[in-house]
Amino acid sequence: MFPNLNLPKANLKLYKKDDKIYVWCISRKKKLVLTPEEWVRQHLIHYLVENKKIPLSLIASEIEITANKLKRRCDLIIYNLEKSPQILIECKAPEIKLDQKVIQQIIHYNNQLKVPFIAISNGIQHEIIEVNYETGEFKKLVDFF
Repeated sequence: MFPNLNLPKANLKLYKKDDKIYVWCISRKKKLVLTPEEWVRQHLIHYLVENKKIPLSLIASEIEITANKLKRRCDLIIYNLEKSPQILIECKAPEIKLDQKVIQQIIHYNNQLKVPFIAISNGIQHEIIEVNYETGEFKKLVDFF
């Protein structure tokens, strides 16, 4: 149903009800309709927890922010131990190309949070960018975490 991703296989708990498939979100602790974007987001959460050993308590999903007076939701935010946001991640469905429009979206969201790293992923391609607020420069990093 959903494509293989360029991430380790996640042990997702899937449920079917009324011709819809749901996934258990370990971050939000509830069942969610399994959309292509949610497929990517859940794999990323599992990757961060299981492979990168980031404590689940430092990962937040679907956090509401205000950007240009509009309510928006950030897909994933990774916090440091002091609970300060460090990485903002925008997830897209696998068929969505990671283009300048997607990068502009996350930069727009980051205007509110001012995190040092922003990342985008469609589950197949992943990009992470370091933001230097002193120079205004964006530096694409080689490794995605």
